Amino acid sequence: MYKLLIIFTTILIVSGCAGNKHKTLAEDMELAEHFYNRALYSEAERILLGLRDTMPENYDIHFRLGNIYVRTGQFPAAESMYRKCIDLNPEEPKGWYNLSLLRVKQAIAISEQGSRKTALTDANYSRQFVMLREGLITAITGK
Repeated sequence: MYKLLIIFTTILIVSGCAGNKHKTLAEDMELAEHFYNRALYSEAERILLGLRDTMPENYDIHFRLGNIYVRTGQFPAAESMYRKCIDLNPEEPKGWYNLSLLRVKQAIAISEQGSRKTALTDANYSRQFVMLREGLITAITGK
């Protein structure tokens, strides 16, 4: 029942927005965040891509697109968005930080793949991959 309520509410929001253009960037960003928070990433992406077309130098739009792409496993697209953030404002730490987290996430995935592929042929490297992966996880979680 709860899922039906969310779907119905989302349909009302989308259909209501189709008839009139949003008046401000804040309203569009709020709607994109609404979809993002409900894991409706394609809807959030659609809104943000439209905003990016009209405001290609907006840091927050690129940052949020990067977050969507990480959540949906589109790592090259996420990297591109975070790099754009860094180009737009190299002093803002969020782009640097999220790009770093993305790289750690990629390193974890590579170490898992390496461990699986080498487990039978080289036990020493397999253990090193496990230690590397555990160290990377500890570095980003503190646990």
